[in-house]
Amino acid sequence: MGGEITLVWRDESGRVEAWKSNTNSLPYRIHDPAMFTDPTALLTMWFGAIAEAAESTKDDDYTYYKRLGLAYPTEYGIVVIDQVTQQILSCQEYTRPGGRPLSWIMLDWYNPSPEGTPPEDDDTDASLLRDYLEVGRVLGFETFKETGRVNDRPVFEEENFTCEELFGTKTPTPEQVFAFLYERIVDVKWVETSPGCGHTVPAHPDYDQWQSAQVRFDMSPWKLTHWKTMENWVRMPDGMNALRAELAKIGIPIDEGRWDEYTKVRLGGGDDEG
Repeated sequence: MGGEITLVWRDESGRVEAWKSNTNSLPYRIHDPAMFTDPTALLTMWFGAIAEAAESTKDDDYTYYKRLGLAYPTEYGIVVIDQVTQQILSCQEYTRPGGRPLSWIMLDWYNPSPEGTPPEDDDTDASLLRDYLEVGRVLGFETFKETGRVNDRPVFEEENFTCEELFGTKTPTPEQVFAFLYERIVDVKWVETSPGCGHTVPAHPDYDQWQSAQVRFDMSPWKLTHWKTMENWVRMPDGMNALRAELAKIGIPIDEGRWDEYTKVRLGGGDDEG
């Protein structure tokens, strides 16, 4: 799936670009290890590709790609990459900067060896985890336990684990981590709750907690700030208002009218609410 999102880049000279773009490249480009080795080259390539896509689709009836005069959120929200203050500011519903869901990693890593070894291919969520482990930039994992339901939807309680807590070291090897995940998510037997009932549950007690977990990456020296657009399945304007205030503080201009419209129509509030 996917859709539209606003991506904003302020480079080291203070020049600002704002684009409407497709969401699909966001998780991979923003977590590319080049973000902490050569961010200018990466961002030049990324935003250059968006500009090329906009040019090649400008005459289409519909396009995901368009240069915006000033920044404002679109569909999924907005991500701002600011090299002046070395921040990544995000308020959107597509991907949280600084980590990836283990469910996506497991999809990429669908047929691992029986030992649960790291993947050999590249450009996937599984290889992204491998690459961050190889350079010692995995902080740990966020797991989620269901604690109740609201409007017939599950509500989860977050529990965090550092690599040191799980593996006895801050820098576990890819082999250690993938074997750990393999045991809890992939190599899991499903058993009937009672003989012949047909209702099965995972035999490993940690399966539910880990299959919905997120791995957290160390992306220093970038400072990451992510605001939610909903809480317990209810949309709210608070995060978008907080991002708007932060952009005013650091001097990145926005399209006030379009920002107001997005907040009111999509999030159910005006710019003074929350």
